[in-house]
Amino acid sequence: MLWEACFYGRGGQGAVVAARLLVQAAMFEGLWGQAYPTFGGERRGAPVSAYVRVSDAPVRVRSPVREPDALVIFDKALLSSHSLKVKESGFLLANSLSEPQAAGRVYWV
Repeated sequence: MLWEACFYGRGGQGAVVAARLLVQAAMFEGLWGQAYPTFGGERRGAPVSAYVRVSDAPVRVRSPVREPDALVIFDKALLSSHSLKVKESGFLLANSLSEPQAAGRVYWV
C-alpha cells in the first residue's frame, strides 16, 4: 500500500507543517512515511509545495508526487498554477470562500 498526497500553499499558511504532521501521525500508527517540501528562495507568501508518501513498507521513492491520492490546496489562487492531477479514487481539498457549486462539482467528505 502506497498512499501519496500533495500540499500546495504559500509560505506561512502551514502546508509544510500539515504534511509533516500527517507523516508523523502515520508513523505513530506503525506505518512508514516521507514528507518533504519544495520552495524557492522567496520568503513568506511565496508558493510552496509539500509531498507526502505513506506506506506499510519503507518508502524508497524520492521523486515528486505526480498523481496523488489526495491534493490539498491552501490558497485557491494556486489552483490554476499547478497541473492538478489526482488518482481516480482520490480527492481534492481546497480552501476557498466560494460556494462549492462554483467549482462545477460538489463532493462530500
